[in-house]
Amino acid sequence: MKDYKCIYCGREIKNAGSLAVHQKECKLNPNRVIIPRKSNWNKNKGRKPWNAGLTKDTDERIKKQS
Repeated sequence: MKDYKCIYCGREIKNAGSLAVHQKECKLNPNRVIIPRKSNWNKNKGRKPWNAGLTKDTDERIKKQS
């Protein structure tokens, strides 16, 4: 497998597609493209799933299916 190197920071990347993305966003690239990230990507972290802990004794839908 051929390794690719970033021309800005010298980091080794495993494939050409990843290299292209890395070089676009590399911190040492003077013309880098800053891609905005979604602000709510992590909003559900730590929340309990709505169906966690449901059993046929506590929920009618599961009782029907069992």
